[in-house]
Amino acid sequence: MMWPDFASMHFKNPELLWLLVLVPVIIVYFWKVKIKNRTQIRISSTEAFKNYRPSLKQRMVNLPFVLRVLAMSLLVVALARPQSSSRASNVKTEGISVVIALDISSSMLAEILNRIELKLQKRWPWILLMVDRMI
Repeated sequence: MMWPDFASMHFKNPELLWLLVLVPVIIVYFWKVKIKNRTQIRISSTEAFKNYRPSLKQRMVNLPFVLRVLAMSLLVVALARPQSSSRASNVKTEGISVVIALDISSSMLAEILNRIELKLQKRWPWILLMVDRMI
């Protein structure tokens, strides 16, 4: 796997990167609200909790917030539109591609489609003439 050359990377809208300043503000706000709303209980001794191991759910309680902050940060970087100019290539092409598809299968034998086919048959010489002019 090749890593991108960050020296040649630039952003189309670098001013949007200033929104990343809000990330620490949101984290500090989250911790203040969490500390303020923390449930407290008074106990006489902590001896009963000496060998206590928090459950997986208790250890992962902050994971949704961390993922939201990470997603918001990546969204801001994506909005800034990172671009790399390490590879440049000029491709010159010339020509016209024309595709004409006619369905002449048995499923196209319906009455309405037969009328369309008749109109197409009347216009077929004109279509061929236009294709000849394009080529």
